[in-house]
Amino acid sequence: MNSVKAEPLLLALLSGLLLTAAFPPGRFAFLAWFALVPLLKSLEKAAPSIAFRLGFAAGLAHFLTLLYWVIIVMGHYGHLPFPVSLGILILFSLYLSIF
Repeated sequence: MNSVKAEPLLLALLSGLLLTAAFPPGRFAFLAWFALVPLLKSLEKAAPSIAFRLGFAAGLAHFLTLLYWVIIVMGHYGHLPFPVSLGILILFSLYLSIF
């Protein structure tokens, strides 16, 4: 079974975090021009199944950090307990990471 090595995985996660940093309210919009470079570097010579996993990891890192407010909204307006709100965030991020 093919497994993802540590360095490409860390590069993919870095790419997801850089992409989140490029979004408001931060002052790092210029990072959007460079955010995908670590992901592209990690995809060099990667098999298609590994490339999918790396892209999925980058998307998951991005959406988990970008959509943190879902926990707050579900708790405040939906009156849901924290574990349920966290589960909603994780499921939503897993779904969006496919794209």
